[in-house]
Amino acid sequence: MQITPLPFLSSHENSVRRAHADLVIAEIAAVLDQRVTAASESASPHWLRQLLTIWDVEKAVILTFNYDSLIERAVNAGELFVVGSGSNISAVLGDNVVFPAPAAPPAEIYYDVSSPHSKGTMQVIKMHGSLLWYWASDDTTGATLIRRRERNLLGDPKPYVEDNDFNGIRELDRYLVPPLIIKDGYYGTYLATVIWRSARKFIDSASSLAIMGYSLPLEDRAASQLISRIPSDIPITVADLHPGSIEPRKGILGNLADLGLTASRDTHVRASITEFVTERMKQLTTSLTNHSLLNRESGKEMELVTVIAGGRNDRFTSDYYVFTRENTSGSYSAQIVDIPVDANSEMSLNEAVLNSMPHGTGRLESFLTVEGFKSAISGGECFYFQHPHREELLVAIGLEQIVHRGRRLLRVKWAPA
Repeated sequence: MQITPLPFLSSHENSVRRAHADLVIAEIAAVLDQRVTAASESASPHWLRQLLTIWDVEKAVILTFNYDSLIERAVNAGELFVVGSGSNISAVLGDNVVFPAPAAPPAEIYYDVSSPHSKGTMQVIKMHGSLLWYWASDDTTGATLIRRRERNLLGDPKPYVEDNDFNGIRELDRYLVPPLIIKDGYYGTYLATVIWRSARKFIDSASSLAIMGYSLPLEDRAASQLISRIPSDIPITVADLHPGSIEPRKGILGNLADLGLTASRDTHVRASITEFVTERMKQLTTSLTNHSLLNRESGKEMELVTVIAGGRNDRFTSDYYVFTRENTSGSYSAQIVDIPVDANSEMSLNEAVLNSMPHGTGRLESFLTVEGFKSAISGGECFYFQHPHREELLVAIGLEQIVHRGRRLLRVKWAPA
């Protein structure tokens, strides 16, 4: 109520109340800044690395009511890439996945524009603002909104590039919609309108809904009414240690019931996000054998590659890799290749690469083809392979068609196993 001017108070009394509210918001931001810094001292846990790759493969839309930038930092530390026009490979940054969002200051380095907002990966919608968003708090239209680029990573004390504030963004106030029942004073900005209408578009057309770490308080009228629009026939999964029961107002399941929605405790409730991730990983890895790209007639003509960061300490460069099989162990590994320009050639990718290698260099084993990949995963088997730069086992969880130098290729998307 401190936010809302009261008609029976004088203007200076309402101004004092608003100042108190601004102070509370500033304190919330200060505490969360400390918590984010502390959490960033540790690298992304295994389940979070897997969750990011799941979101990437599914092109998931994540509606979050959190202010922190931990997702952005986890993306910065990850190995997600998009293949754009001209077969250019771009690293996905945390800044690239959060939109709609305020405009950022002009790019200072190449990485700032490395991967533009794209439908090629996940989308994160910050429903209540972000620690990285700033404005003049007496702005009623949102004209002063601006965001700071997130250049930090989980598990690394140093940002990937020096984080300067040449534009003085940090001298402004944070744009955080406070945890209030009445938020009308914040929903009037143009950005809030765009965010919530974008969220509605995705809710209305959703094919599934997962609720993770959100209590779905019915007192938050805007959020609960938005979620109530979800199509009644889609599956709803709840990942929570205490989901409650389907009785009205008995935890998340009860709040869903109040909105006319149902999540089955037996089939759609997971005890934790970790359990949810494990289950989803299993579904993605075992369902690859039925992937539409593998079963098209044109798929037989394509050949198999994957994209991996260029090296252990360089997460912003990437290369194409093919899969080879070790004769002794029978396991698969990824090996870097330079794909030659021979779009009109009838040679296979394997032949073209081998023929382009300088005389006297070691010859790679035959590459795994689409047919070989289908054989390896027949019967729902998982496709594992060794990371080329570290002792880590990876697993295929998705496929996408790309065109590189005139060749139609099938790109394998992977996650840590």
